[in-house]
This record gives sequence, C-alpha cells and structure tokens, in this order.
Amino acid sequence: MMLAMLYPGTQSLAFYEKGVSVLKFDMSTALPTPVAGDDWSISLASAYTSIAELYMTDLCMEAKAESECKRVLQLAVEADPENIEALQTFASYYISACDKDQARQAIAKSVSLWLKVEEIEKLKAGGLTEEEAIGGMDTESLPSYEFRINTARILSELEMYKEALLVLSRLEKEDDEVVEVWYMHGIVAQLIQDHTTAIECLREAEKLFVKTGCPDHEVLSHIKSILETYEKEGLINSDGSLNADAGEDMSE
Repeated sequence: MMLAMLYPGTQSLAFYEKGVSVLKFDMSTALPTPVAGDDWSISLASAYTSIAELYMTDLCMEAKAESECKRVLQLAVEADPENIEALQTFASYYISACDKDQARQAIAKSVSLWLKVEEIEKLKAGGLTEEEAIGGMDTESLPSYEFRINTARILSELEMYKEALLVLSRLEKEDDEVVEVWYMHGIVAQLIQDHTTAIECLREAEKLFVKTGCPDHEVLSHIKSILETYEKEGLINSDGSLNADAGEDMSE
C-alpha cells in the first residue's frame, strides 16, 4: 500500500483497495487467527482510514463520497475498535457532516486511549502542578506530534476546551517553538475567558512567527487583531505590560 501514498485521487484509491484485498486474504489464512489490536488488524484499520481520508480530500466531490467515507470508517473501527487514528478521523467526518454529538463521542474515545485525564487529575490532587502531571506522561506511548496538533484542532472546534488545553500544554513541553500550538492555546484561553494566558500565548506565537519564518500570514493577522482588541479594552497597558485585570472578563 506504499504505492497508494505516491498517487492522487482514484489512482491512490485503487492501490489502497488492492492492498486491503491482499491484507484480508493474508489474514484469512494467518495463524494464529488475527484479533483486534494485533498488527494485522491495526494495518487493516489504517488502510481503511486512509481511504476515508481520500474521500474527505481528493475524492470529496465524488457522488458517494460521504457514504463511502462513513462505510470505510465503520470497517476501520470494526477491524480495530481502539484504533485512535480511525476514531479521530471519524470525529473529523462527523464534524463535516454537522453531527457534533457523534464527533465528540469519537474524539473522546480516541483521546481516552492515550491521554489519561483521570490520572492527570489524580496527580494534581496529590500535589503536582498540571504542568508536572502532564510532563510525566511517557512520550513513547503518545501519538505523533502532528497527530496531536490535529487532535487539539478537533477538540477546540468541538468546544472540548479542557482536553484541548491538556494536549496543547504537553505539545508545548515537547517543542516550544511551534507557532500553531501557541496560537491555538491562545485562542482556547480567550474562549474560556483566561485573558492573561491568552495574551501570553498569542505574544509567544507572534514572536515565534518571526523567529521561525512561519508562512501563514493569516494567522499573524489574527494574532495582531486579537492583541489590538485587548489593548483597546485596557487589558494591555501602553508600555506593553499586562493590566492587573487581564484575568477578568472583558467588558462587552
């Protein structure tokens, strides 16, 4: 199925479908019999998920794109019910289908398999700061950095801000020079009325934009717009320092 990654649209789909057929045949003759969670099932779920992503991108204008996308995602979850990639892609599908309740269920299950929120809360109750609790997570057991950036995007869009902030905080600890992570953190903080954190994160994103040569000028424009609004509201002083009332709600 490596060839599928080298081609667009229908060509890629054909390679994935051929790969799925070969994989299913091999699984039917494998001993011991493949079970959910083993390498066979993970590979099959991953292939189905890749097909779903095609229907959400290159093949999104196909007549049966939506129904085919849902069908292969269901097959992916049947093959491996705890496949975080399939579940997260299902969340994206449901967002596109304007079904936020189902999207929340899918992303919540995906996140629960690698972000142990209850364990973090217990560590905090035991006296650790949130940063210390999050920092104690085993990096090797976590999905890729890029995967988790997408997780944070989905959580933010679904207004699951607590989980989004936990993901973003861990990402910052691993690499504190990613503009998008600080930008998202600032936006989420603004949405939950934590204006001090919002200002700090957006300023960091603005600084990193210049340092890293980030090409997304739309993001920079949005950052500047928000910071200018904060300044007009009096939450940033004329010398650039934070107003003592920055943590309070902005006036209407």
